[in-house]
Amino acid sequence: MKQVKKHYNIIFSMLMISILFGCTNLDEEIKSNLPGELARETFDASQLLGTAYNNLQLFGSQDLAWSLQEHSSDELIPPLRGADWDNNGRWKVLHTHEWDADSQNSGNTFNALLNAIFNCNEVLTFDPSLQEEAEALFLRAFFMFSVNDLYGQVPFREPGEDVLLSPVILNRKEAVAQMLSDLNTALPNLADTGAPERATKNAARMLMARVYLNKFVYEGLASPSEADMNQVISLSQEIINSGTNSLLSGIDFYKSFEPANDISELILVANYTGGEAQTIGDSMRNKYFSTLHYNQTPGGWNGFATIADFYNTFTDDNDVRKSASTTYTEFSGVKMGFLIGQQFDGTGIALKDRLGNPLNFTKEVELLTLGDALEVNGIRVMKYTPDFENEENPNIDAALMRLGEVYLNLAEAYLWNGDTANAMATLNILRAERNAAPLTSIDATSMLNERGFELYWEGFRRTDQIRFGDFNNVWQDKSVTDPTRNLFPIPNSALGANPNLKQNPGY
Repeated sequence: MKQVKKHYNIIFSMLMISILFGCTNLDEEIKSNLPGELARETFDASQLLGTAYNNLQLFGSQDLAWSLQEHSSDELIPPLRGADWDNNGRWKVLHTHEWDADSQNSGNTFNALLNAIFNCNEVLTFDPSLQEEAEALFLRAFFMFSVNDLYGQVPFREPGEDVLLSPVILNRKEAVAQMLSDLNTALPNLADTGAPERATKNAARMLMARVYLNKFVYEGLASPSEADMNQVISLSQEIINSGTNSLLSGIDFYKSFEPANDISELILVANYTGGEAQTIGDSMRNKYFSTLHYNQTPGGWNGFATIADFYNTFTDDNDVRKSASTTYTEFSGVKMGFLIGQQFDGTGIALKDRLGNPLNFTKEVELLTLGDALEVNGIRVMKYTPDFENEENPNIDAALMRLGEVYLNLAEAYLWNGDTANAMATLNILRAERNAAPLTSIDATSMLNERGFELYWEGFRRTDQIRFGDFNNVWQDKSVTDPTRNLFPIPNSALGANPNLKQNPGY
């Protein structure tokens, strides 16, 4: 699973700012734009495809797309613990929805996503095989989905177009059409099965289902059409009936997030090789270091937490997604899921914080935390298991598509179409594997809750809350916000470089 080759960061990627946004000075000679024949002698489609796949690591980094999806939602709060975790307010503004067109995380994410799209286009320029072309089209659609979802407009050019000209801008509806076209073209030439670090037919079906599920939001409609939800149902059923993946049972749920991940449920991952430095952003250790206390194993950075309102939606204590003891717990004392109350080491000794107080994680948490509660406020979240053999660069892939999400998408599509019986039956299949009691009724609230139970801290929550009309509501240390916050602003640097871009309303 770990054998996707690390390819060179080729010269084209180093030109991303001038190429993606359109050059800021058209009189400037681009020294590194190699003549076509020389470039083809130097690089090939396989190398370029490896670079495009490496761009998936941007979804594993704590400060790129994941931060926009999670920090802006009700799943995560970044307390300022004394002087820790201030970072010039970059985390706080995401939680309070007070970001602007110069916000660091948003601007860096926009640049990283457009660089990834550019790298996909380069594959298509260099005479790829049919399968390489299909994988590049899939990846281009995958990155475009995030640009469209986060920013509402997508700079786009066809492969081989003059890079000195500013890209055209696709609006949300046009971007949907482009993504679906790319995926329909790619589908016949993708592999039927394979390791999840490479795109397969099921990955394409799953991305198409995501597009159809959110299409009504991108078209500015109040609810989805029956036809679009039927597409989600059909695509999801194809994935399930293919038999390629299977749900993990009980505490094995966490094996999708362990070192050398169990691939049973995994349909697509961002690949990381143990002991090798990542190429984009930070390594997957951020998922546990950012939340664990200094005195836990491993000693973390004592940062991010979840809020009580989100934690309180987990009403079934038997649901392993809420809390579970695994072999990692036996060694470290740290449970998986949500950490609340007194914490212990692997021998059962009660831990203390650095002030000598019991390390007793509380539901109470504020963006500005002071006094004796400085280090213990906030419920901590453990989704990924630490890799002690590769502490700096763990052998853990970022889960980007899992079979659990397929069941959620299928159930939600049934629910939108008014078929509550099939929606509930589908969710109960998933819940049975997670040791959760079956549902006896279902509505929009329980559907959104179930997506939270299964997908927390995986980078879905903002999109889900917007789709269910919940994103602008009040939660801990966040007031009612304007619907214009459903989109992030186009970075000022990009507006200055590409005259075709227009700022989103409200900024």
